[in-house]
Amino acid sequence: MDLGLQDKVVIVTGGSAGIGQATAVAFAGEGAKVTAVGRSIEPLRKTVSEIEAAGGEGLAVVADLNQLEDVKRVVEETVSRFGHIDILFNNAGSAMGGPFLEIPDEQWMAAMQLKFFGYMRLTREVIPHLIEAGGGRIINVIGAFGKEPSPSFLPGAATNAAIRNFTKGLALTLKPHNILVNAISPSLTRTQRAVRLLEQQAEMSGLSVEQLEQERSADFVGGHMTKPEEIAALALFLASKQVVTLTGAEIDVNGGTSHSI
Repeated sequence: MDLGLQDKVVIVTGGSAGIGQATAVAFAGEGAKVTAVGRSIEPLRKTVSEIEAAGGEGLAVVADLNQLEDVKRVVEETVSRFGHIDILFNNAGSAMGGPFLEIPDEQWMAAMQLKFFGYMRLTREVIPHLIEAGGGRIINVIGAFGKEPSPSFLPGAATNAAIRNFTKGLALTLKPHNILVNAISPSLTRTQRAVRLLEQQAEMSGLSVEQLEQERSADFVGGHMTKPEEIAALALFLASKQVVTLTGAEIDVNGGTSHSI
């Protein structure tokens, strides 16, 4: 299947590891030019090396998406290097878990500030370039807890729910400009971040990380957690020329672990 991604310019946040890194490399494998965004240069350099090995062209931009100046610089450096922008893959941001009564205000604010407002700020800066290009794609990584909150992960669940509404509303807003806005909601995915979350939950439950991972994996089809590469494959499809009218959708990638409608 021809995805039509050759020479497309893609910004991938959270590009240092996990889903972001896998997605950046997957786009490169289709001939795209990729800006990988993260907070540390060394992991980003590794991502760029993998992008180039996959046949694409990569740019590493160190940025804190809490800072508007950094957000603007991501866009400026991308346009300076590649000339335009076609696709935005919003993926940066995580939240700490814990018992509700023990979570301070700062932890709630940090979750919303980086993930929700980080997505919003970068999207706002990218949109004029997508309009100028005659259309484009925005893909938001949300998370299953936005639909089915976990008592031990309420800041992340609330943030994800906000991004769900943001995605739906933005799709309607940008419909006249031929910009498709969709979301991917993974459940537990085998990333460094997921391992840290398992460690937090293990401490709360008194179980080992290995025990928790075995329990979680048993719920997934095939008996293993979702891999970052599976999310990346779906991102390629949503960004491709094969998708023409799908917008405002949220696609769950949960291995059959969710039973909600």
